[in-house]
Amino acid sequence: MSYNNLIEIIDLIQRAEAAGWKITYRNHELAVQVPKNKKAEPELLHKLKQEKERLIQYFEEHVSFEEKHANVPPIKRRESDEDLPLSYSQERLWFIDQFEGSVQYHIPAVFRIKGEVNRALIENALRNIIDRHEILRTIIAEKNGTGFQKILEKGHWNLLYTKLEQAQPNIDLSSYVQDRINSPFDLSADHMMRAELLAIAPDNHILIITFHHIAVDGWSVSLIVEEFRKYWEAFITGQPTNIKPPEIQYADYAVWQRNYFTGEVLDRKLSYWKEKLREVEILNLPFDFPRTDNYKIRGTSFRHRLPEALRNELHSLSVKHGATLFMTLLAAFKVLLFRYNNQEDISIGTPVANRTQPETEHLIGFFVNMIVLRSFLKPDVTFSDFLQQVKKTVLEGYEHQDVPYEKVVASLNSGQGAGRSPLIQTIFGLQNSSQQPELTLPDLDLYPEDYLSTVAQFDLDISITEHGNELVMHVQFNRDLFSSAKIAALCGHYETILGALTKDASQNIGDINLLNEREQDELLTRFQGADVDYPRGETIVTLFAEQVRL
Repeated sequence: MSYNNLIEIIDLIQRAEAAGWKITYRNHELAVQVPKNKKAEPELLHKLKQEKERLIQYFEEHVSFEEKHANVPPIKRRESDEDLPLSYSQERLWFIDQFEGSVQYHIPAVFRIKGEVNRALIENALRNIIDRHEILRTIIAEKNGTGFQKILEKGHWNLLYTKLEQAQPNIDLSSYVQDRINSPFDLSADHMMRAELLAIAPDNHILIITFHHIAVDGWSVSLIVEEFRKYWEAFITGQPTNIKPPEIQYADYAVWQRNYFTGEVLDRKLSYWKEKLREVEILNLPFDFPRTDNYKIRGTSFRHRLPEALRNELHSLSVKHGATLFMTLLAAFKVLLFRYNNQEDISIGTPVANRTQPETEHLIGFFVNMIVLRSFLKPDVTFSDFLQQVKKTVLEGYEHQDVPYEKVVASLNSGQGAGRSPLIQTIFGLQNSSQQPELTLPDLDLYPEDYLSTVAQFDLDISITEHGNELVMHVQFNRDLFSSAKIAALCGHYETILGALTKDASQNIGDINLLNEREQDELLTRFQGADVDYPRGETIVTLFAEQVRL
């Protein structure tokens, strides 16, 4: 398969995944699964059928070595509940929680409910989900310095109900909700999902649901939303839910991961990352404020919409160069960072779903993995050529995405310096709006509420959402390092670079303009100075002498 054909197929698979579809290839059979709550887009379905042969060729040529030789053991139900290990990702968050707390790893979902509310139905639906998925009622017990999963009994989770005027009559609603989201979990005692129904008025409520990332990821939230809808509809109609009990649980995955990623298998899989990230440099970002040893996780966010015309031009640019939109956006962002600090070795993290095992598709848990995408930039290299480098790196990263990020960090001896996350401090991702879970329920007027996060996992986290015909940048940043003005300027410079590249991608990286017209005019005016009359008949020498006498 040619490189351009490979990119087209990967882009098609990513489109399907962004729409919530699952494409699998097992035992020489290609299958497309569309969840019941997702609409089957005729155009996408037709494209998949049209490209069936190339899809099969892709899976035949690019599945991992273990999949080709059927050496990856299936995930099976564990034999005992004694000393259940944490997954590698869970272990990392548990260590973070012990040393500095982990409110930055809270995942909130806030909804406004208008009209009459059946509190018992909401509680029963959520409790059924928690009883069904062990990970949501799993606590972490410590034994000789090692963390283990301990599963609580079913039926002990409760929905908190609060009347705002009785709890804190003078408090601002937004502040109250934010305080509830940021209230710490006790990982040794609490369920990993909590919910509070906040009564503002008899016909106006806020439902605040908070998960800990140690138990769920973005994919999991979508599954929870879908299960909540099914339970709610079943309660309303009196019909059975028809939700099959899970064959395995997250703890089974953790046992499998610990047994599989070890010894020769782990060494072989790590070899790529150890070579790719050898002597990697720490990314120097354009901070407004110095990083100190008393590093804090205070964060906020900023949104920036890119013009619709620019989005269309970026798609065309990506197709022309045989790249996906993500590759083009990532390459342009790395150019921006290079222009800011002249650093030639730039590494950025991007999250991947990491549900390569078919058994994990319907599981709730912390599966998402981080891969590090490293690039080398030179001012005299064209963007077109640099995009090819980024494309190659992204493809290789996807091929090796199943290696736990924690193992990559450990293999490189990349400790955490003063206030720094290991290896990466900047995250960049692209998602489609169809990936965002929607919750539409009969007999319940429920609307999502948007609350800005006040904590930050990383120095800079940029997520671009393709929403309809526009691209929306959502920037989460540490406000002890960046000012809001700096982030707004960064987004503006990024848009300028993207626009310049759609007009001419053959420019050298060092020549790409990042200032808009207003900034260029201000710069020229500032350094040009004001116009003044020059005395006729005088020279520089005589004028200087006159100034000395004064």
